[in-house]
Amino acid sequence: MLGLTRSQTFLRVVLPPSLKRIYPALVSQCIIVMLGSSVVSQVSCEDLTFAASLIQSRTFLSFEVYLVTTLLYLVLSLIMRQLLLAAGRKWLGSDVG
Repeated sequence: MLGLTRSQTFLRVVLPPSLKRIYPALVSQCIIVMLGSSVVSQVSCEDLTFAASLIQSRTFLSFEVYLVTTLLYLVLSLIMRQLLLAAGRKWLGSDVG
């Protein structure tokens, strides 16, 4: 083919365009996994909900507590999304995302 071995052909010709196509879906899957499992230093949706329930039982402010919890998790997911998209733009080119 181009004087490249099979692995070189895969790494230099096939892989870069395919990564550019799947990267947005990969970012979405990472966000879904983050929201469903534990995140940095054991913070997970269940832990946040438990902490919110504990605070709500002490203060009787259910709406405010769960609103702050929801906003905190939204901010975590948006930060992770922006970091992944920035990494994709750096490594895969400017047309990712």
